[in-house]
Amino acid sequence: MANKIQELTAASLPLVAGNEVWVEQSGLARRVDVADLGGAITALTSLNLPQDNSPTAPTLSFGDGNTGFYESSDNVLNVANAGVNQFNWFSNEYRGSNAGSGFMLNQVATNLLVGIGPASSDTTTGLGLNAANELSLIAGGKEMLRLVETGVNTTDQLIIGPAGIIGAVATPALAFGDGDSGFYESADDDLRVSLAGIDRWRWTGSEFQGNATGAAQIRNLTATATVPTLIPSRGDTDTGVGSGALNQIDLIVGAETAFRGIKDGASEMYFNNNKRIVAEAAGLLSIYSDTTGPTSISYIKFLESDGDRKGQIGFGTGSESFAIRSWEIGGFCSFVGTAAGDVTSNFLNSDPDGPTNLGYDRSWTARTAAAATGGWEIDNDLTGGGFERALTESDVGITATTAELAQDTDAINTDPAKVEGYMVFNTTTNIPVWAAGNGDTDVWVNATGATAHTPV
Repeated sequence: MANKIQELTAASLPLVAGNEVWVEQSGLARRVDVADLGGAITALTSLNLPQDNSPTAPTLSFGDGNTGFYESSDNVLNVANAGVNQFNWFSNEYRGSNAGSGFMLNQVATNLLVGIGPASSDTTTGLGLNAANELSLIAGGKEMLRLVETGVNTTDQLIIGPAGIIGAVATPALAFGDGDSGFYESADDDLRVSLAGIDRWRWTGSEFQGNATGAAQIRNLTATATVPTLIPSRGDTDTGVGSGALNQIDLIVGAETAFRGIKDGASEMYFNNNKRIVAEAAGLLSIYSDTTGPTSISYIKFLESDGDRKGQIGFGTGSESFAIRSWEIGGFCSFVGTAAGDVTSNFLNSDPDGPTNLGYDRSWTARTAAAATGGWEIDNDLTGGGFERALTESDVGITATTAELAQDTDAINTDPAKVEGYMVFNTTTNIPVWAAGNGDTDVWVNATGATAHTPV
């Protein structure tokens, strides 16, 4: 086996003067320096081997002779394995013999300078070191990713783009699939979600919101009865859903509560701030004009399409506690009760300009409805000035005798107009009565609700 030294021992080396021995190698003299002239080699200080060998016959070989080390050119040391050049040492680099193989560089690694990399054809891409325990992933000489280990779980980090903002809407920094869907930072503290290369969602400051102009928004604020945190349109941040208390939800419009729902309590609908309808416990529906309860202006108003008022239910003005009023052209009718709930002080007012109050006067002084010739007395003075005339059959319009009211086959009972609440003036007693039902045999009752006549 020419051009190589297979075995080197003290006995095989012809000694020459000094610390040098020479061996013959294919007609060439090669020098071996030894430190001991006593026969045994205890320190080998220099071994100079030839440069002109190949991977199939490396200069320093092992086993069958095709695996070892050789110098292919000046300052290029190669590793041969099974007769093939596998790895190379250069002055500042160790790498695989293939152009795309891994490599190591003999330089100080930083967050921009690679220490080890995957492809020797691109020595600016690989792993670097930003600082102790801070591994940098570098591509093209730019730090793309940094892994920071501090020894404390809460401060360990994986940082994307530590050198500055990377990625864009069509090429998000953290992408999935074909690369056009993922996450990127469009500006400092503005994190966005890109889908199919289009901005869809974003986190900015204290909000998460859709990217469209009128998209929904979730706000990282303290919700109140007037500050919403769920916003249906991010262009209108004072309209949405908030919460003024535990187990309470508020619908807010223009920074004012429009509706409130309370668990096991009242549900409230607000109008013009404190004007509200309240569904209270036990099936009670209340209307309030302020935060404390009903006042003189709490009512439901019924309007025509042109805004003309046609009806009103609620609390009136002055001493009235409750009123039902209706307006028609040329007429007016209202039912009014007292604040104290004294039923003897209720009255029916038929005309605001010249009212006739059936029942008792408006001064809350109880009066006995005295029977008079031809009918009942009627208070015709809002000030309680006294009774001026009687209610006669001409005022009621529908009349019948006691005998007719008590006969189920009489026209007064068989008339389809007879419905519950239908009023008839009894000309026998001069007292009005009302139908308690719609049938021919349904009874007639008086003003107190007691049965006055039973048709048979």
